[in-house]
Amino acid sequence: MAFAATNPQRFFCQENAIKGAAILVIEDDAMVRLGVELALTSWGCRVLSSGSIRDAEQALRASSFTPDLLLTDLHLDGHTEPTALDLLPPFLRRTGMSRVPVVVMTGNTAPRCRSATADQGWELVIKPFKPTDLYGAINAAFRRHAAAELPVVLSKPEDEAST
Repeated sequence: MAFAATNPQRFFCQENAIKGAAILVIEDDAMVRLGVELALTSWGCRVLSSGSIRDAEQALRASSFTPDLLLTDLHLDGHTEPTALDLLPPFLRRTGMSRVPVVVMTGNTAPRCRSATADQGWELVIKPFKPTDLYGAINAAFRRHAAAELPVVLSKPEDEAST
């Protein structure tokens, strides 16, 4: 069963870029999850949240929620290994969300963590973060995704076309 966003580009280049976005939140710390939910809903987002990948998958199957973005903790279920870097790709494939932008939340500031999320094409926000940091990471994820999805048009510059 696929749950992928129908048009994540609609959040690109808008004044309030994430208003109306459907965001799936996976965070095992209930207090952090609640704070993130409050921030997202105050920005006009629709939110489905869960404490684990397994619970998120079940919640998606039981609802008609179609995520435009996934916001997840790096270390789920209180474990350091495996991380979301290991667990998310199969989850994204199973749910048809492979093309959905991802933002990873973590307190891990190691260069390996930064490079691993960047290698996946995902945004990273370091805990503890301010709401503006989270907003910026979500906006960056939508911009990056939209840029990757936009068709490339090659044309000659005006001066060359007339010669």
